Amino acid sequence: MDYCHFNPVKHRLVNNVKEWPYSIFDSLVKKGIYPKEWGANIVLNAGERD
Repeated sequence: MDYCHFNPVKHRLVNNVKEWPYSIFDSLVKKGIYPKEWGANIVLNAGERD
């Protein structure tokens, strides 16, 4: 699940996990499975690739 939620950030489609509109992340936050700011503090290197 972590991989799926963070993938749009990794590929620079959004800046934060909660910004991806096609994810169930928000509903998982509401259920208490993930904290609201999960993945927000991860910094990607400029040259980081898959």
